Amino acid sequence: MAPVGTLWGRPGQRQTKVILSVAALNGFGLAQPEWSFYNKPAEFTAKFPYGKIPTFEGTDGFKLSEGAAIARYLSSIGTVDLLGSNVQEVALVDQWMRFAEQEIGIPAGIIMGTIYGYLAPFNLELTLADFVLAGVIFGATCDARVTSDEKVKQYWGTEQFVDVRITESKPHELITRMYDGESRENIGG
Repeated sequence: MAPVGTLWGRPGQRQTKVILSVAALNGFGLAQPEWSFYNKPAEFTAKFPYGKIPTFEGTDGFKLSEGAAIARYLSSIGTVDLLGSNVQEVALVDQWMRFAEQEIGIPAGIIMGTIYGYLAPFNLELTLADFVLAGVIFGATCDARVTSDEKVKQYWGTEQFVDVRITESKPHELITRMYDGESRENIGG
C-alpha cells in the first residue's frame, strides 16, 4: 500500500475505523504510531496542539483533524468513488454523513459516556432503565453491517457483512414491518 500519511486515533474509535476503511479501499497505507490519549508524545502535541483525535498528517505535511473531514479528504485523493459522481450524489453523501454524525453519533456518544461514567456517575445497581437501555442498544446495533469487502472487515470486528448500502433502505418501512411481527431475516435487515 502506498503510504499517504500518519493517522493518530484509537483503533476502536468509530471515526478511526471509517478512515482506515477508506484508506484500505483506496490501497493507501497509513502509519499509526503507538500513543496514549492521556500521555501524548511531544511530536503529536507539537503538530496538533488541541490534542483531538483522530488527526492526520499527509506525507506532504498537510494536517487535518475531525474524522469525517479526514475520511472525505482520503476519499477525494483516492481512486475509489466514495463521494458520488455528480453534484447531487455528493450532496446526498454529505447528507447521510452529517445525519450519521449528528443524529446517531452524538446521542450514542452521550449514552456510552453515561454508561462508562464519563458524563455522569452510573448507578451500579440494576434497574429497569438498564434493561431499556440495553434493549435500545441491542436493537440499534445487533444487525449493523458494513460491507463484504475483505479490505475493511478487519476494522469492524464482526463476521456479519453484506453489500447493501444503508442509505438505500427505507427505515420507516423496516420499522413498520418489524412492529407487524416480521423477523429481521425475512425483511433483509
